[in-house]
Amino acid sequence: MFVQNSGVRTIWDSLTLGCKSPITPIASGALDILRIEAGLLLFDSDMSGNETPKELEFDFTVDYEKENFIGKMNF
Repeated sequence: MFVQNSGVRTIWDSLTLGCKSPITPIASGALDILRIEAGLLLFDSDMSGNETPKELEFDFTVDYEKENFIGKMNF
């Protein structure tokens, strides 16, 4: 949705009306810090796609008992 600058305040007030705690808008840099603190990886920033799940500490997502799967290595 697009809105003229003059309408942004009305939309913000409508979205936050009745909130139990104050809401503060934040920039994407703050979200990036929260992501890093939570240990969440961002593709092309923290990983390139050439890493194995084990290298990224995502080996819990792989069923190593399965006989054959794409990307299987000798573990």
